[in-house]
Amino acid sequence: MRYARRMRWFGGLAAIAAIIAACSTFDTTKDDSPPGTNDGGAADASAEGSVGSDAGDAGGDGGGKGGRTVAVLAKDQNGITDVAADESYVYWGVDVPGYIRRVKLDRSAKAEDLEPYGGAPTRIHVDGTFIVWGDQQTAAMGLYRDVLQGGNKVRFYGASVNDFAVADDGTIAILTASDGYVRRTGPDGGIVTPDLGPYATPLDVIAVGNEFVWTGSGEETVWRLPSDGGAPTIFAQPEPDCQRLAKNDEGVYWTRTTDALVRRRPASGGPAVDVATGQPSAYGLSADADGVYWLTTAGDVQKWTSTTNAVETIASGQPIQDDANRRFRTNGLVLTSRYVVWTTNTDVRRVEK
Repeated sequence: MRYARRMRWFGGLAAIAAIIAACSTFDTTKDDSPPGTNDGGAADASAEGSVGSDAGDAGGDGGGKGGRTVAVLAKDQNGITDVAADESYVYWGVDVPGYIRRVKLDRSAKAEDLEPYGGAPTRIHVDGTFIVWGDQQTAAMGLYRDVLQGGNKVRFYGASVNDFAVADDGTIAILTASDGYVRRTGPDGGIVTPDLGPYATPLDVIAVGNEFVWTGSGEETVWRLPSDGGAPTIFAQPEPDCQRLAKNDEGVYWTRTTDALVRRRPASGGPAVDVATGQPSAYGLSADADGVYWLTTAGDVQKWTSTTNAVETIASGQPIQDDANRRFRTNGLVLTSRYVVWTTNTDVRRVEK
């Protein structure tokens, strides 16, 4: 996502992108690691639990399609809660003992722990300076931000966070898992409008300029909400079991899990249309200028572009995230300029776009 301006309070936190989980069957015939990183010479992991995420101990590569290679960036990461990425690192949360970890995309070093934050870090987003995340654990509920070097954690919203997004004007929309409300708050954490709702199962929210779009699975509705205090309106309906959301310059996309659909409402206007059918429990939806990407419970990593108007499988045979709650309530799959990155129950993986 690109934002016209950055939030001053965040000190320049750029567009916060969201997006979900799944993953690989290996044949150890390919390895795209940089020279010297598979000889045990990578730096030591900084904390217990990072074992297995060594660049040289990450496991075999395979499962990619069209000449692509699936690479394991970290393994044995039990309790993965979410994933985010920038152009250098992949970040993920671990709910026990509440760490946020990262590893280099080029696999040149072992994983490292940024900070033992406690709680269950989820909905992780990064730019180049800050990391922002929500927490649903009772004792630590809230929205937090920290510098990527760690040690400066700030809690600026103190209630349950299921998901959040940031509009161009800096307003933050927060979905609350515990009571079904949608809340808008300023960059300083002050509530700027009354609570909206309760809604039945608000699952995902993205920012589109100075508007928010969220999926209300229980109402079979995709909702639109202005950031300036206006009332929500219907963006698309009926959309039964609408779940994950993504956007690029061509439109807004969402999954309809039960119907095995990926849908789109074009940016140019008009009704919602199917992008892809026959996508078993599609999740991990993300989009950028290169296309729209998602995972399926059949173990496929899928790509769609408007140019071809066809679905391409870019990796197959991937073990999935088998916890349905995490599958549909976390990003699970994110994009960089070169890679698609996702998580399984225990691994962090990537494949070339």
